[in-house]
Amino acid sequence: AKKHRDLEAQKATTATTLVIRNLPDTITNQDTALKWLQAIADLRGYDFFLFFPKPRAKSSTMAYAFVNFCFASRMEACRQSLRGYSVEGSDPLNVVVAKDTQGLQACRSHFQPLIEEGRLLPIIRCFDEAAAEIPARVGYQ
Repeated sequence: AKKHRDLEAQKATTATTLVIRNLPDTITNQDTALKWLQAIADLRGYDFFLFFPKPRAKSSTMAYAFVNFCFASRMEACRQSLRGYSVEGSDPLNVVVAKDTQGLQACRSHFQPLIEEGRLLPIIRCFDEAAAEIPARVGYQ
């Protein structure tokens, strides 16, 4: 049990990838999802963004997005900025640290089949572009 807790604590301090679930039904494409999240959350320093639309009109599954950040501190800032956020008439956003997929390379590898099939195309930014939007007073760590 202690070993499991230690692994979870280590993951919490090094994790860079979030899954943001329960996005509103009005969000139907990746550009809209990114703009909506940027308006309500601290997405500074993201280097990977991939939106998954709601599968079908009658499906209970909601739209969601995978977001990876250059630094664990930026991921945590985003997670904190979304804590308890809910849209009128919807369930609160469910913001969780991705369980198995962490980091830019892992995100790219994990979603490669969807990318190759042309089903989804993530927004991938170079490190310099993503890191440049983080103010010096916020810092990287």
